[in-house]
Amino acid sequence: MCARHIYGNLRRAFPGKELPKDLFWAIAKSFNIGDYDVALKALKDFDVRVYEAVMMKNPENCSRAFFSFTSVCEDVSNNFSESYNNTLNTAREMPLVEMLETVRRQAMIRMDMRRTKAFKWQAKYSEKVANTIKAEKKHLFDCRVIPSGNGIYEVGENNHAHTVNMVEKTCVCRRWSMTGIPCCWL
Repeated sequence: MCARHIYGNLRRAFPGKELPKDLFWAIAKSFNIGDYDVALKALKDFDVRVYEAVMMKNPENCSRAFFSFTSVCEDVSNNFSESYNNTLNTAREMPLVEMLETVRRQAMIRMDMRRTKAFKWQAKYSEKVANTIKAEKKHLFDCRVIPSGNGIYEVGENNHAHTVNMVEKTCVCRRWSMTGIPCCWL
């Protein structure tokens, strides 16, 4: 289930109703069950009918709170299928062999373009990771850190505390495990 498509279908199902994007995306982008439940309650408080429509789509299929850590991917939209379909659009009407050759050439060009861009990048992290870490650093000043020993820390901010394991590179918020990028709790 692609969160972007579910949201688009909701907008079509409730024409004329202003559906706050932030309420829906808070559900999809929740890293843990607690945040997921809070986001669902906020949507239900906004409109019970919209909440019920979302629940019919089983939002657990498109919420990071239920994703496994093995993929280390935080995407809640199905961009792979979108890219594939977009690539096929240019070659769809061609005979099979010509279509496959066109798709192969497009893939070669895309890989070369990305390889060239990667070789030009000289920083320690990719641009996306660097920007994420930079944004997270803004929150560090509000955090208090209490060491617990063996690389385990309790990091708190505004009456919320999270356990961080620096050895295993995990945080109870699940964000570090999910993305591979440390969050502001670190």
